[in-house]
Amino acid sequence: MPKSSSNKKRSAASPSTAGGKKPTRNTKRKLPANFLNAQSLEFVIGPDRAIVQTPVASDVIRDIFLDRLVKELIAPYWKKADKNRTIDSTKQHVLINGTLVAQKVSKLQEGKSVSENGEEEDDAVSKRATRVKSRIVMGTNQCSRILEDLIKGDMMPQSGSLHPLSRPSLIVLAKDIYPPTMLAHIPVLARQLGITVLLLPGKASVDMGRAFHVPRTSILIFLSSSEKDQNGASDDPVDSFVGFIKSQMSQDTGRN
Repeated sequence: MPKSSSNKKRSAASPSTAGGKKPTRNTKRKLPANFLNAQSLEFVIGPDRAIVQTPVASDVIRDIFLDRLVKELIAPYWKKADKNRTIDSTKQHVLINGTLVAQKVSKLQEGKSVSENGEEEDDAVSKRATRVKSRIVMGTNQCSRILEDLIKGDMMPQSGSLHPLSRPSLIVLAKDIYPPTMLAHIPVLARQLGITVLLLPGKASVDMGRAFHVPRTSILIFLSSSEKDQNGASDDPVDSFVGFIKSQMSQDTGRN
């Protein structure tokens, strides 16, 4: 029985069998309509449809940043007292090999903060630690509020924690945040304000969180100091830390 001619026409017209090639799909990636559709913090679309690119730092810069952050800022100034209790050393006699020996015994007292060696912290050191802590801001809401207030020109102190002349000198973002739309507005605001952004690769949010003894930290803002000498220099540990990181960033960009 002869085959139907309609079957021949259908098979000949099939694009999947003609020449043995399958139809190709248009895989060209479209840019997001705005920063609310960002797929990565590396490339963000601003409200004016302009691309805001933030280069990802190298693994070397990430390791340097995390290492010096802990050694220079966290370890000296984030000493954790055990529920505000201090160690009071007193003597008691203990029987050792049939002889009474006076030994020091540490007792806990409430209401004091101490350093690692059990002595009370000096007033000046405590105040310096408070200043350092107030210059490092973490958390999406807190950091966003600082940048938005700067955009509005309304940088006023709130609860005495933020100096009216303080200005972010460095913004650190973790590339592994998901979804990235949570922080996609930060590079846009940073470009408008001319603030340097350091985008850390890998599991940076976990690494920064571990440094501050929290689960995750996806954004940090370092505020500049208004206390400088006549030459414009500052001996503030935060300023020296930020200055060093920026110099390493510029060298890293030059190598790339």
